[in-house]
Amino acid sequence: MTSRFTYHVRATLFLAFFLALLFACFDILPALAGVYDADGDVTYKEYWIPHSEYTGGIDTTLPGCIDTTPQGGTFYLEPVNSCSKVVRLTIDDDFANALKVELYLDIWRNHVPPSAAFKLNNGPVHQTPVGENWSRTPYIATIDKNELVRGVNTITFLDTDGAYHIHDAALRIYFDATHPLRDANGLEITAPQGRLLTVWADNGLFDVSSGGTLLVDDDQLVLTAQVDSPAKFVEFHGFYAGYDEDNDGQFTDWHSAARNNFHPGGTTPSPLGGTINHIGTVATNSPGPYTMYWSLPHVINQSGVKFKIRIVDSNYVV
Repeated sequence: MTSRFTYHVRATLFLAFFLALLFACFDILPALAGVYDADGDVTYKEYWIPHSEYTGGIDTTLPGCIDTTPQGGTFYLEPVNSCSKVVRLTIDDDFANALKVELYLDIWRNHVPPSAAFKLNNGPVHQTPVGENWSRTPYIATIDKNELVRGVNTITFLDTDGAYHIHDAALRIYFDATHPLRDANGLEITAPQGRLLTVWADNGLFDVSSGGTLLVDDDQLVLTAQVDSPAKFVEFHGFYAGYDEDNDGQFTDWHSAARNNFHPGGTTPSPLGGTINHIGTVATNSPGPYTMYWSLPHVINQSGVKFKIRIVDSNYVV
């Protein structure tokens, strides 16, 4: 029961199947780590700040606050001392009746104690509570809707205790049938639909509604999801004991790290623009079933494993 996964050696993996088509947290506390930590169904729209707004760091050889890449397009933002960084994000949708707003930040070297602070438009300054001296720390904060405006918004990043990088940033606006999000024409925005169907292992094919015990001796599971409406891609996520990608000290959690690899040494986003460091992503060209093969030689034998999927359309509605 506690043997590790190895080829040709049978090990038992207990799985509590969990279906979650969409994710996020419905509390008002910040998520100290992770990109998608929720355990339940939610709907929201993502508004990613384009990297055309990312102007690198500050040229300290020149007087004043001169961007190192004033034309934009870098993989990072780096406010330095009193030189802040300001980015713009246009929101045409009407979010007056939406449920809530979150800000997601992918921060690198946020220090101990944390340095990164930010404000939206002319709102209050928010100090981030998480940071490490030499690693990434994803951060999710609930934002008062009144800090946003319909139209052009600005986000100002401040250095309070040492230089750091912002590698990605996005707003998430949550909605449901009684708290609608409307597009620029006043029409209600709807999320793509689908569900997780089955998980295959060496001892058979399991319906997710049934749960069960999976036998694995080839370091592979196969997950199948049904996408019922037009979407751009479907992501498969797992909850299990593994590497601590998000540096929160929790090895058993939903494993995913960031939307792209705009970190030192990488300048290319995931081809579909979605998450990385998860089970995997499949492009969904039309409604129908989609399958993901999960190679898991790095995952030890364990119980309590859960799965969920995230379906995203071309407008980043989830």
